[in-house]
Amino acid sequence: MPTHLKTITLYLLAVALLIACSSSATSTPTSPAPATLTLAPTPTTPPASLVSTEGRIAYNSGRNAHVEVYLMNADGSDQHRLTTSPADDLIQTWSPDGKYVAYFSELYEASEIYLVNVAEALESMGTGTKQLTDTPQFYDSDPSWSPDSSQMTFVSDRDGPLQIYVMKADGSGQTNLTHTTSNDTNPGWSPDGKLIAFASERDNNSEIYVMQPDGSAPTRLTRNDRYDVYPTWSPDSQRLAFVSEFEYKGDIYVVDVAAASQSADSSNETNLTNNPAYDQSPSWSPDGTKMAFVSDRDGNLEIYLMNIDGSGVTRLTNSPGYDAEPAWSPDGTRIAFASDRDGNLEVYVMNADGSAQTRLTHTTDGDFAPRWESGERMK
Repeated sequence: MPTHLKTITLYLLAVALLIACSSSATSTPTSPAPATLTLAPTPTTPPASLVSTEGRIAYNSGRNAHVEVYLMNADGSDQHRLTTSPADDLIQTWSPDGKYVAYFSELYEASEIYLVNVAEALESMGTGTKQLTDTPQFYDSDPSWSPDSSQMTFVSDRDGPLQIYVMKADGSGQTNLTHTTSNDTNPGWSPDGKLIAFASERDNNSEIYVMQPDGSAPTRLTRNDRYDVYPTWSPDSQRLAFVSEFEYKGDIYVVDVAAASQSADSSNETNLTNNPAYDQSPSWSPDGTKMAFVSDRDGNLEIYLMNIDGSGVTRLTNSPGYDAEPAWSPDGTRIAFASDRDGNLEVYVMNADGSAQTRLTHTTDGDFAPRWESGERMK
C-alpha cells in the first residue's frame, strides 16, 4: 500500500509528498515564468473579538494515545472528541449537508471507512458512529462525498490493485467503478455531481481522469511524462487543479475539463507554479478566484496564495516549522492550517491574506488535518 495513503501525521504526509514517486521522463513542457513573489502582512495575534466563531472545524488529534477525530468552533473554543476506538481515525471529510464526518480507521495494516453523526457524538461521546465498510485485511480509505450527501466514493485494494468504489451513505451498494489492473486513486466528486475525477496508472504513468458517477465513460485528461496526482475540482466544476511530479519536484497544474476531454495532447494543461521546489496541496477558494498551496521553495513547508492563473504569488506563513494543510472557511475569509512552529503540530487559523495567525489547539500530542464545516449547514 502506498505510504501516502497511510499517513498518520503531517510529518509523514509532508515527507511522502516530497519524496513521492516521480516519472522517468527527461523533459518537461515549456511553461510561463512564475510571478514575482510578494510577502503577506506580518502575522499577529488578534484580540478575541476579531476571531469569528461562525462554523466549526473538524481535525485529527493524537492527544489520547492514538489519532481520533475532534471538533471545535472556528475560534478554538468548545473542543470535543467525536471518535473513540483502538485504531487511528484519519483524514476526515464533512458531508456537504454538515451532518456527518466520514473518516477511515487504520489498525494493523488494514483500514475501514466509518461515519460519525456529529450531533449524536456531541450529545454523548462514543455514539453516532457507523462502520460503512467491512473488509478485514484490506485497506479502504479516502472517502469523498457526492454533493447531495447521498453517496461516497472511496479507494480499496480488496480486488487486488487500488480501485475506486462507490457506496450509499449508509454503506450499502458498494460497487467497483474502475475495474482495472492498475492503481486508481484520489477520487473526488465534482461540485455539480456530474463527474468523478481520479488519478490512474492504467497507461503506465499516473494521469488525471474523469468518469461518470456510475463508472462509465472514463476519460483521460492529462497526457504527459510526469506523475499526475491529487485532482481537485474548481467550485464551478469546470477545471481541475492537480500536482504533477517530475524528478523529485512538484508543480501545480490546472486543466480545463471540457477542453481536455476532447484533446489528444497536453495543450490544455497549464503550469501555475513552475518552480524548482515541491509545490503541493492546491486548495481553491470558495469563490474560485484564488488558490492556496504548500511549497518548500523558501527552505521549509509554507503556505502560499496565488490567483488561479498563477499570478500574484503571496507567501502567507513565515515560520521555522512546517505550515501545511490549508483549508478554507466556507465564506472564503479565513484559512485553517496545521503547523509545528511552536514545537509540535497544532491547528491554526489566519485571514485569507495571511494576517491574524492564531493558534487554536494547545496539546503536546499533535493536532492536524483541519477540515472546515461545509457552508450548506450555515445557509
